[in-house]
Amino acid sequence: MNQYDIIDPLIERIQTLCPELASVEEAWFHKPLEDYTAQLPMACPYLVGEAATGDAETLRPRQRVRLRYGVWLVARKEDFRERKQELYTALFGYQAGPRHDPLQFHSGKVEDIKGSIVWWISYWETDTHMNNTA
Repeated sequence: MNQYDIIDPLIERIQTLCPELASVEEAWFHKPLEDYTAQLPMACPYLVGEAATGDAETLRPRQRVRLRYGVWLVARKEDFRERKQELYTALFGYQAGPRHDPLQFHSGKVEDIKGSIVWWISYWETDTHMNNTA
């Protein structure tokens, strides 16, 4: 994990504020799985990417960086909207620490529907700084 990645605090926040989710774990996939064993509903966050948002400072090795996280929400249709609202309430404006700006909503969409199961992906962003110290 890099020095500014907030995946662990993000998982902990979702687990704490979304107690109705049966499973919260880091996603190691980028498309809906055909077969999965986790209980529903579940949320699976992951680091999608990082991008510089400014030039490196000349007097010290430091640069602004935007982190984008994806969060899969997999739920049955009958409780999808409620789980989605809980997840959005937990994430919007969350600040992982003094080095990070509050989490901002970027976008969300249905990625797949299989029978009564909805696969929703939402994207969240925060700005921070990259530097060569921990």
